[in-house]
Amino acid sequence: MFPSLPAAAPPAAFMKAELAPGIKEIVEVSKLPAALVGADWCITGEGSFDSQSLDGKVVSGVAEAAREADVPTIVFAGRVKATPAEYRVCNIHEARVTHAPDLPLEEVIPREAEHLRETASQWFKDMNKNCL
Repeated sequence: MFPSLPAAAPPAAFMKAELAPGIKEIVEVSKLPAALVGADWCITGEGSFDSQSLDGKVVSGVAEAAREADVPTIVFAGRVKATPAEYRVCNIHEARVTHAPDLPLEEVIPREAEHLRETASQWFKDMNKNCL
C-alpha cells in the first residue's frame, strides 16, 4: 500500500496533520484561563487520581492553567493514589477521596454526586476553620 510508511502509521501521517495533546485544546476552547482570573481556588476531579493523572491528562492540564493564573488547585477523586510529593509539584495543593475506599463500585456510582457534595462541603468547612 504505502511502502515508505510503517504499518502502524497514525492517520495524521496521511493527512499532514499535527498531533497535539488534547488537554491543551480543551483548556483553550473552554476559556479556562479567563475563568481562573480572580479565582481563589481551582477545583477539578478524576475517578482515580494517580501518577498518570499528572502526565498530560485533564487534571494536569487544569492544574497547569491554574498555576499560570497563580490559583491553587484541589482534586476530588473516587480514589487517590498519587502522593502529596507527586502532586504538589504540579500545583495541586490537596487531593481528597470522595467516598470510603472499601465501598463496592455498584454502591458508589449511584451515590457519587452525594459523596462529592459531602466531600466538597467538608473541604469548605476545613478551609473556613483555617482562615479564622
